[in-house]
Amino acid sequence: MEPNRHRVVISSFMLRFVHEVEEETKAAIDKEQAEGESEVLQSAWRGIIKHIQSGEEHHFTTLDDAESFIKKFIGE
Repeated sequence: MEPNRHRVVISSFMLRFVHEVEEETKAAIDKEQAEGESEVLQSAWRGIIKHIQSGEEHHFTTLDDAESFIKKFIGE
């Protein structure tokens, strides 16, 4: 019987999220959370995703954009 001959490809990614909150916005968020409010104020965020094997990086502001970058490497 012939052993399975599967090619193993590993793709690793590092994601970094940067959440930029102005002091006034932070105070409002803290107040909402203390009062048990379910809605949290929106504030600016962005991210950087890095494909570890190639070193290629991509800056993104939506998860769909990050997903598109990942798909380049996993073949979907």
